[in-house]
Amino acid sequence: MTFRNAIGHRRAVQHADPPDPATAVALAWQPARTRAALAALFALDRRLAGVVARVREPILAQMRFAWWRERLTEPVAQRPAGEPLLGDLAEHWGETSSHLVPLIDGWEASLGEAPLPIAALQEFAAGRGAAFAAFASLAGVPDPAEETACRAAGVRWAYAELACRTSTPAEAAQARQLGNSETGARMASAEVRGLAVLDELSRRSLTRGEPLMHGRRAALAALRVGMFGR
Repeated sequence: MTFRNAIGHRRAVQHADPPDPATAVALAWQPARTRAALAALFALDRRLAGVVARVREPILAQMRFAWWRERLTEPVAQRPAGEPLLGDLAEHWGETSSHLVPLIDGWEASLGEAPLPIAALQEFAAGRGAAFAAFASLAGVPDPAEETACRAAGVRWAYAELACRTSTPAEAAQARQLGNSETGARMASAEVRGLAVLDELSRRSLTRGEPLMHGRRAALAALRVGMFGR
């Protein structure tokens, strides 16, 4: 089974449409000043996931990824009008939206046959990690260690989601192993509180082998981190 069937087929609608419960909760706890920027990041991630889920031919998916890569690396003033998500990224990220290109690279790495090799899984996770680090910088996190923690949180989120979504047991086991081996301090800055909430849900998911928002305890964990940061 291809990777796009493994993780895309069962969540195509979820990623192409509104945020899933875990990212919705993360957005709810993100400070208002940067909430729209984080929402745009999550929307781009869902759009890229939709490419993996719906495009049958890898070459066509690569063409879609190339289009997004080119748009995000050209000056905002030169980007075409008419694509709402591109407009949101221009409005809330500006020229720094080019820092989200690794997210595109990560999704492109997921186009192979399942189970993916470790290198492809790592590139997929690294893409989300880079996106979280870019968001930390955009949000004004001053501490490099905090930015590193945000990067690690993005990596854990990628592995946690993959472990829950893939229909390939070997890939799920590998993702959990990689995710649980990802070290890093918890985020303390209120500027990235939404990422801290999502990271707590990812850690729990990797440890317990459950979906990120599974059960009442997950909601309580999100509430605790959202209110107190830990």
